[in-house]
Amino acid sequence: MVGFVGDAVVAVLSTNSQPRCSVVIISDGNYTTAALYKALFPLEGWHGVSIFDVVSSGDVKPTRELVSYVVTQARRIRWQSGCVVVVTSSSDTNFLSTLAEESRSGHLLVWPSRMVVATHLAQPVVRNLMQQHWTLSMTNAVLLNREDHFQHSMYTRNPKYVSRWVVYQYRPHQTLPEHQVVRAAFWTPEEGIVTTSYQLNKEFVKFRDDVSLIVTATHWPPHVYLFGNTEEVEDERREADSLNFQGPMANILTIIAQKLNFTYKLIKPPDSGWGNRRPNGTWTGMLGQVMRQEADIGLGPFARSPERMEIVDFTSLVLVDDWCMVAKKGAPEVDPWSFLLVFKPAVWAYLLGSFLLVWMTGILLILAWKHSRSHHLWMKIFSRQLRILLRQDVKWWMVGGQERMVLSGWIIVGLVMMLSYSCQLISLMTVRNIPHPVQTLRDLIDNPALTVIYVPNTIISSVMAESQGELHEVHKLQNVGRTNFIGTKLLATALEMLVRSGDHVIIGTTNPMKRLIARSFSLTGKCDFYISQQIIYSNIMSMVGQKSSSIVQAIGKWLSLVTEAGLYSKWLDSALNNYTICRHSPSKITIKSSITMNNIWGVMAVPFLGLLLATVSFCYEMASY
Repeated sequence: MVGFVGDAVVAVLSTNSQPRCSVVIISDGNYTTAALYKALFPLEGWHGVSIFDVVSSGDVKPTRELVSYVVTQARRIRWQSGCVVVVTSSSDTNFLSTLAEESRSGHLLVWPSRMVVATHLAQPVVRNLMQQHWTLSMTNAVLLNREDHFQHSMYTRNPKYVSRWVVYQYRPHQTLPEHQVVRAAFWTPEEGIVTTSYQLNKEFVKFRDDVSLIVTATHWPPHVYLFGNTEEVEDERREADSLNFQGPMANILTIIAQKLNFTYKLIKPPDSGWGNRRPNGTWTGMLGQVMRQEADIGLGPFARSPERMEIVDFTSLVLVDDWCMVAKKGAPEVDPWSFLLVFKPAVWAYLLGSFLLVWMTGILLILAWKHSRSHHLWMKIFSRQLRILLRQDVKWWMVGGQERMVLSGWIIVGLVMMLSYSCQLISLMTVRNIPHPVQTLRDLIDNPALTVIYVPNTIISSVMAESQGELHEVHKLQNVGRTNFIGTKLLATALEMLVRSGDHVIIGTTNPMKRLIARSFSLTGKCDFYISQQIIYSNIMSMVGQKSSSIVQAIGKWLSLVTEAGLYSKWLDSALNNYTICRHSPSKITIKSSITMNNIWGVMAVPFLGLLLATVSFCYEMASY
């Protein structure tokens, strides 16, 4: 019967072919290795077949070290080929337990990689193995067990000794233990593979039976609004049974639960955080709950990082959200130099160029027709053109017939330009500029009067601590007392009490910051805050699940359909409806009031500057003569 182990494994693998995968055979040095290699090597479609025999003296520590080394090498094969099929043959429960533990810690079985364990154990032992080890229960793994029994026949007096290979598969999230491990199929040389009603090694699509999952979430508007009974959750001691939620992420979870056929129970992390690594290697927040298998799904959405991807699996993206800064708008200011802003620089340049061109043309015409050699000719023509531009009179006896056509065109230009200037100047003198002083991180860093606010123990604080450049400079502001750490639920209060004073700036992801501004507008009816123009950092936001969990791929499939249809963006815009008013609020306002010196001191400075230059010139001439 030993020779049939390879045929049984091939039959199981044929139920769900995965071309271009590598086969990795791991055994404890027993005599079935050759049979497995002989059966698997001739098959087409595999990327290659590798064999690892773990032969030890029986001590636990050397065996674990050898298995850990083998798992590391198998993981390298998976990186090269993209996926692996791990085939294990052993009846040593200690070896199988060690392999299952090391495969999990070494992240060998990343979905859709598969594992087939061929063994010869009693049924209770098989069930205990699959229930106790996460690798055999929550990944794409099956256990192929050889079972011998006597088969009675009506045609023979003596019972026939029959052996067959039974395929056991774990059904996750079942309430009763006896319903968790099922016989998915059996194989005999005569009948081949015979499957039961439960699908064997198929890609996870939905739960066959109603199951209940644990979902962890925290209050994070506008994505998630967490409530206890009828009031918004602000108490971390709120009982999990009283939690309810709404928002765009709640809508997504409702759709996914319907499509995958599961119900869920909502829990909240004790610290109300997303999760941060402690010095001892453990994790806090929602990520810690998913990592410790206290929750099946983390709602989030979570920003991706290499550190987080080591402990949980991320679904397809929900959205891409940027970091920004929220600051208070300045008080309306009068621009004393607004008389220079009537025309754009290009118009001023055109006017100056036209003036010089007409001036030079007038000089050339007089020189050509009158042959005048007056030393003050250029000054007379200059004064004549300037008087026209300033809408003053011109003595026509000074103007010859050859100049009339040129000056007529200049009169039209001067009339149109000056009328436009005077009308526009009146409008500009009633305009007040609303300054937005903080637009970049450099503006924040260089202003010692500003204090930065952000939520601790989040991806923002982690990236700031590990990055270089301006982000790291912002992180170091805490060394000089310019950093204020505030929890998510207190950001709205911080906006009204600290940021409104003008000496604090909040750094956070864009959509929650928009929600804070929208909330402030709903309370006050004013758009007193703005979002900076600089995109500080971009995050890919996703839901999370347990490492190598099969449901992550299924969630990602439906999540992609929802987001690509634009539903999440629509729900998000609905949650931020008041922000659109503040987003389009003008940076300049018009008022009706009397003109004061604050409006015109820039204009008055021009003649005083002219008088100053005239005085200097007069003194110079007196000194020279």
